[in-house]
Amino acid sequence: MSRILDFYRFIQACSIEYHWVDNPETNERDVVFFVLFNDILEMYAAMAPYDFIDDRIRRHMKDGYFTFWGSSICDKLDVELTEMFGQDGF
Repeated sequence: MSRILDFYRFIQACSIEYHWVDNPETNERDVVFFVLFNDILEMYAAMAPYDFIDDRIRRHMKDGYFTFWGSSICDKLDVELTEMFGQDGF
């Protein structure tokens, strides 16, 4: 439960931008969220270190930020997307 709260606090404290979109990898609605380079250490602290080894959590580096699929995080934390990011505004 602590990891869930830590990650939720990270999302809120860093005002992480996220959007509900269709995930082409899963063909399901998902959340894509963006973590600035300056905030990545806080995200790392909120997660278990092993989550970032061997692509357990897939991420993409962009110009000044990383992108993540919410489902990849929520699956590891055993929490629903809607519990972490609210309802899909679709």
